[in-house]
Amino acid sequence: MKTGMIVLLFVLTGLAAAAAETEGSRAPAAGNVAATETAAAVAGGAATAAAGGDAATEYPDYAVAAAIEFLEAKGTSDLLRNSFGTMIDAQIKAVPELKPYREVLEQFFTENLGFDALKNDLAKIYLREFNVSELSELLSFYRSPTGMKFAKVESALAPEFSLLIMERLQQSMPLLEKKLSEAAGQEKKASE
Repeated sequence: MKTGMIVLLFVLTGLAAAAAETEGSRAPAAGNVAATETAAAVAGGAATAAAGGDAATEYPDYAVAAAIEFLEAKGTSDLLRNSFGTMIDAQIKAVPELKPYREVLEQFFTENLGFDALKNDLAKIYLREFNVSELSELLSFYRSPTGMKFAKVESALAPEFSLLIMERLQQSMPLLEKKLSEAAGQEKKASE
């Protein structure tokens, strides 16, 4: 059970980062900032922005509100919920002993990694790169028919991306274990 929990945390953290990278690679206007939003939030913070901002930078309430409005229009809440749901499903499939704990996992992710828990931090990540005027332009796109479709499709596809990565990781685990074992053996020989 302990190994299953460790694998769960490792995989979920890695998949959140991978899902964020996948999201960012398809985002029309947000570029690399979108690629880091979920990964940075899950990791507990973000790198210092080139402009000199950091996690402690304070932004006016109206700017944070504008960024949150953009995140809502972008479908970030659905994206997070769908990604974590898919990752939990895949992990339970891989480690059936976790099945009785599904509700605990869902509650944990909702309370600690859901949109409501992350929205202020995610807003600040965007505010380091976009001013309120630029966020307004992005918001206009996401409120357009094409933008709404993009947000809906993006959210719906995120679980598929996560599931693909989870499946590939599980398929590759024997190879990873072999490589780690070989590396440990080489290290042991070198120390003798």
